Amino acid sequence: MAISSGKLQTVEQSKEQLERVKYELDKKANTDGVYTKQEVDSKIGTIYKPAGSVNFSELPTADEAHLGFVYNINDEFTTTEDFIDGVGKKYPASTNVVIVTNNSEDYKYDVLSGFIDTSEFVKKDGNKVLSDENYTPEDKSKVESVSEGANKVEKSETLGNIKIDGEETTLFSVASDEENDAMIETIFGTKS
Repeated sequence: MAISSGKLQTVEQSKEQLERVKYELDKKANTDGVYTKQEVDSKIGTIYKPAGSVNFSELPTADEAHLGFVYNINDEFTTTEDFIDGVGKKYPASTNVVIVTNNSEDYKYDVLSGFIDTSEFVKKDGNKVLSDENYTPEDKSKVESVSEGANKVEKSETLGNIKIDGEETTLFSVASDEENDAMIETIFGTKS
């Protein structure tokens, strides 16, 4: 299946858009607002306090004494009125929650979600795409241009033949020297 020019144009437009976004991001980067990993870890460490794993039914009351405590919930649970997100949202076991406040009197649980397990994805490495093989955009284009059910055609060592799916196929026959001599003799007469 060949790629239509409309799809190619869309790919080119996407590349241009990505370059514009990267350019704008590069303009915004400055060293005034940049922190080292150690500084970030230190700042987070003053906000969140690991409090261990508990069953949902064993969560303490959300209050000032527990502000910033992060709990790993051992079992599946459904949020209650004590959660920022409200009542009725279901979460799997091993979900983390933290006690937060939006003012000095209202303490609630906030689910620390948004984690995506990427362990089954292939890590991008240079020009490699979705595998350990070096699969370039040119290779991808070639593969996408092959029609479904297409045959593999190769060069044959036999003059006048090709190989189709590994089998020799005759396209035309080449006359032997004897056959050539016989044709010449028929056309021009006997050799002298």
